[in-house]
Amino acid sequence: MLQQHLIVSIAAPVEHQNGAFSVFVQVEMEKRRIDAETRGETVDVDKIVDDVLGKRSSYIVGQGYGPKPNKSSSGMRILQETLKEKDRECAELREERAALMEKTIAMKSTLAEHTHLFEKLVQSQNLSSPW
Repeated sequence: MLQQHLIVSIAAPVEHQNGAFSVFVQVEMEKRRIDAETRGETVDVDKIVDDVLGKRSSYIVGQGYGPKPNKSSSGMRILQETLKEKDRECAELREERAALMEKTIAMKSTLAEHTHLFEKLVQSQNLSSPW
């Protein structure tokens, strides 16, 4: 039942030159579905559509006969703008990372100096302490 509905819904957008929906295509697809079921074969909707309509360049391998991606240049423009924006963000993050690395190095150096001074202080107190 689902396959029958699928065949009819796929056939619906097919038009003749005069603009009327093709009843012939629907009938032909339904006839092939019934023939396959009568022979005890599994109904392959994609094969039936290929046989009746032929393969079209808009067919997406592995995706069937569903909606096709929009080939408009506006979609490409949006993707390019998004890519540029992400590149800018990436450059900013790299700059922030470099600044943080410099601060980290400076802090490590300061920490090493303070550690050294602290050790000297402790050592001098141990020498002057009578205990």
